[in-house]
Amino acid sequence: MTIFDNCKPRQSVFDRTRRDTVLNLSDFLEGKLDEHAATQFFTENFVTAGMKMLIQKSFDRLSGAHDQPSAYLLSQAMGGGKTHSMIALGLLLAGLVCNDYVGSR
Repeated sequence: MTIFDNCKPRQSVFDRTRRDTVLNLSDFLEGKLDEHAATQFFTENFVTAGMKMLIQKSFDRLSGAHDQPSAYLLSQAMGGGKTHSMIALGLLLAGLVCNDYVGSR
């Protein structure tokens, strides 16, 4: 069995109209993302353990858990990408997608 037997790319990978679909942090900050974009973001991107940890710790802090730091250093080794992690957290905090979406992954 090879990696090609176990890993099948999703169909959208081959869609030429989607090749330029790249989200930037500025897209979120400028309010260019809606519920559809948020759902598509989480459908197309794997939520890593590092992203889940950042999201959980951030929500813990925002809900009043003062044992959590108020700032996080996003390291290269975290997994999931720093920009992707910040966009994911922002989409969740903005209420554009349900927290259960991330928890179910």
